[in-house]
Amino acid sequence: MSANDKFYHVEVDVDATVEELKCLIAIESALDPERQVLYYRQAILTDSKRLKDYGITNNDMINLSITNLNQADQDLMANFFNKMNKNGGAKPRMS
Repeated sequence: MSANDKFYHVEVDVDATVEELKCLIAIESALDPERQVLYYRQAILTDSKRLKDYGITNNDMINLSITNLNQADQDLMANFFNKMNKNGGAKPRMS
């Protein structure tokens, strides 16, 4: 964390979708939901999933970054990195 980090406090039910959370963040921050990338425990959150699908509970902190990628590209990136995390990261290939 740095001195320039900002924190937004939003209240949302764990049954809410990631997309709904992004809309609440947009109200607090004026950041377009399409440009928000949310992370929880090194996983990029997918808009259609519910917060509880990631094990998110009350008072958990979710990290936010801003991107210029469109939603389809963000979803591709999320799927790629989430698969990498499940597989323990990139494995070097031996030739």
